[in-house]
Amino acid sequence: MTSPWYNLLFDAETGVAHISLRDAIGCYGIPSADLGRELAALKPKQIELLIDTTGGACISGLNTHAILSKYQTEVLITGNCWSAGIIVAMSGKKICCYPDAKILVHGPTTHIIAAPRELRAAANRLESLTAEIGKIIRQRTGQDARTVSRWLSRDTWFDATEAKRAGLVDRIVKKPTPRPGTALARIAAARDAMPESEAVFRDWLYAIGPITVTNRQKLFQDVHGWLMANVHERT
Repeated sequence: MTSPWYNLLFDAETGVAHISLRDAIGCYGIPSADLGRELAALKPKQIELLIDTTGGACISGLNTHAILSKYQTEVLITGNCWSAGIIVAMSGKKICCYPDAKILVHGPTTHIIAAPRELRAAANRLESLTAEIGKIIRQRTGQDARTVSRWLSRDTWFDATEAKRAGLVDRIVKKPTPRPGTALARIAAARDAMPESEAVFRDWLYAIGPITVTNRQKLFQDVHGWLMANVHERT
């Protein structure tokens, strides 16, 4: 199945479920329970999980972690693994990443307008979730409680080497090089030649994927107006 935040392909011959995790975990009305039901029906012998996500819903990350922890899950971080993404990554019996992977660990947050009693309840809930996340990270990395608590208290960034040193990944693996002359090779070469800001913008567009609108021409006009006002060519 394909959802806005994950893609699942099952190889019946090998019994391996290939899952690609992307976008905002648990969002767009697709709960993690859907993934759990699909896997329960397939009964995979192994899960190969690719992660390139900027996060998502904390509770969905925890639920997805619980689901994948029941299986022989191997994780490969191919790009970003931020926020709720690292919670899911901790489900891997083996966790690898590419050399240019970027990992972000922090505690959950919420936005609420409410009376004092509801605010206190929300704060208590956040503290409970933070403790749960901290336990998962400690158990997988072997780090002490003080270190993990410090990571969760703010935005804590890791590159691939730092993540391996911290125990967040087990191995750094070489990114495969597309065969010369293939479409993937041309795309990779074009992206490497882009200024960083342009590459980020293109990646953001690809991450959005297909959308449905009521007036495509109006959208084109709005996007064109924004581009003319905000995109400046290098001279």
